[in-house]
Amino acid sequence: MLPLILSTLSTLSPDVQEIQIERLFHSPSTEEASSELLMRCNPYHLRKYNVDSPISAAALRHIIQLPSLEKFWLVVDTFRLLDPLPVVLLPAIKNPVLTSIFVECSAADVAQLMEAFQLTAATCGIQERLQEFRVRSQEEFKISPEVITCTLPFKNLMSLQVLSECSTVICQTFDLTDDHINLLTKAMPRLESLAIGEEPCRVPSQITFKSLYTISNWCTWLANLQIHFNPASFVTRVDSDSETGSVALGLSDLTTPAVDLSLGARGHLPSDYIVVTL
Repeated sequence: MLPLILSTLSTLSPDVQEIQIERLFHSPSTEEASSELLMRCNPYHLRKYNVDSPISAAALRHIIQLPSLEKFWLVVDTFRLLDPLPVVLLPAIKNPVLTSIFVECSAADVAQLMEAFQLTAATCGIQERLQEFRVRSQEEFKISPEVITCTLPFKNLMSLQVLSECSTVICQTFDLTDDHINLLTKAMPRLESLAIGEEPCRVPSQITFKSLYTISNWCTWLANLQIHFNPASFVTRVDSDSETGSVALGLSDLTTPAVDLSLGARGHLPSDYIVVTL
C-alpha cells in the first residue's frame, strides 16, 4: 500500500514539497519496496524529507542528494541502518541548497557523525550553507571539546543543538570549559539558538556563568540559549529586575573571588530568553 501511495503522490501531486513517513508496523519486504520506489520517483522538487521508519541506506543517500532538498530530518530510533550513519549522510555535503540537518540516533552514531562532518566540511563547502544542525540521542554520550570543535567550520550556523536526553542514567561526562564555549560563540556570531548539555540529567561541569557574558557580547542575534548543567558550586545568588530586563548572577568558585555579572541591561540577552537548568 505504501508504494502505491508514494507513486500516486509523485504522479498526481508534482508540486508536493514535504514527505513525512511514519509507520508503526513494517516488514523487510515493504521497506525494500518503498525504498526502491522513492529512488525511482525522483521527486526533484522535494524540499523537506522527514523519516522515522526503516528505510534502506541507498534510498537515504538518494533522497539527501535531491537538488532542491533544504531540510533533512532522520530519526533512527526503533530501527538500525545497515550502513554506518556517516556513510549515509556524507553525500549531503554535495547538496547545493541543504540548510537544515536534524538527526536523532544512538550514542555511538553521534561520535561517528560529528567526526565525519569534521573531516569533510572544510573541503566540501557545507560550512557556508548549513544554518541548522541538530544532533540528539536518547542515550548517554560524552559531550566533549572534540564534539563542539566539529561544528566550528559552520560559520553561518543559526541554530546548534547537541543534546542527550537520557532520563535514567546520571551522566558524569560533561567536560566542557568556559574556553570551549567562548571559542564556539566567537566562531559563530550569527547564532540565534544554542543548546548544549544533557537533559534532564544534572551534570557536574567546569562551565561558569562567565560564558553567558561572552555569549551575550559575541552572539548579538541570539534569541534562545539553553545550557543544561549543575551550577550549584558556582552560583551564590540570582537577582532579576523586571523593569530593566536584566538578571544579576553572583559567581563564586575556588580560584576567583565572587563577582557579579549583569546580562540584559549591558549585554544582548534579555532574562526571558535565558534558560538554565538548575
